[in-house]
Amino acid sequence: TIAFPVNMREMDKINYLAGQCKLGVLVDSIEILNYLTKQIQHPVKVWVEVDAGYPRSGIPWHEVEQIQALIDEIEQSPLLRLGGLLSHFGQTYLAKSKLEIISIHREAVKRLNKLKNTLRVNAPLNISIGDTPSCSVVERFEGVDEIRPGNFVFYDLMQLELGSCVEGDISAMVACPVVSIQRQRSEIVLYGGGVHLSKEVLTDVKGQNHYGKLVEVREDGWGHLRKNCSVTSLSQEHGIVHLSDEFIEEVKVGDAVLVAPVHSCLVADLISHYYVF
Repeated sequence: TIAFPVNMREMDKINYLAGQCKLGVLVDSIEILNYLTKQIQHPVKVWVEVDAGYPRSGIPWHEVEQIQALIDEIEQSPLLRLGGLLSHFGQTYLAKSKLEIISIHREAVKRLNKLKNTLRVNAPLNISIGDTPSCSVVERFEGVDEIRPGNFVFYDLMQLELGSCVEGDISAMVACPVVSIQRQRSEIVLYGGGVHLSKEVLTDVKGQNHYGKLVEVREDGWGHLRKNCSVTSLSQEHGIVHLSDEFIEEVKVGDAVLVAPVHSCLVADLISHYYVF
């Protein structure tokens, strides 16, 4: 399933993929659905995207008539197969604790099931949900047929802060060469800027923003996060790291340091190749 609304300008790619695999797509408007019905050349599974509390794409969960109209059209099409209701619970990223993540998840699932029980369908109507925080901390997924766990493969500092993982679960780092040392400022400059780390930012307990943290480099990979060694500033290619007094004496120009990213989803898209330990 392509967990993104159908893009009318990519219909050629959608038709190609639909001819190669069992493809699922998302719709949230009658305009897109009508276009898909006219242009599709192979069978596809169609999910109606529902906004269950995170106002991005998707039809608000309480707009029953609008959702019912899409389902009716899907069931009448010879090449479209009804998948069900699909939602991304992005509101869990605003939670401050595991209990709050679970509470947000349960409320959103409750909304989807209330909607499901209201709709008239001729085939089973599945519920698909996906967000890394709740898929990481919720133990029972009652009322859900499919989960899309997102960033569980790599995790990152954002998920660590949310409580979705522990430090040892973070499994993707960015190797950045040291290109300049500014000892008078206790800083190093990396070849690792916004085009490598993205510009996702977190705020630490001292109220200071950072774009990643350095980890200990080992022969077999990496160790713990280094204390007081954060990426404090980014431009396009440059990353500035404020170092602890101990580490500033160890690092040399040409060294490759490892940076734990704030958001590894974006980093994974930006980096062209991987080294596996």
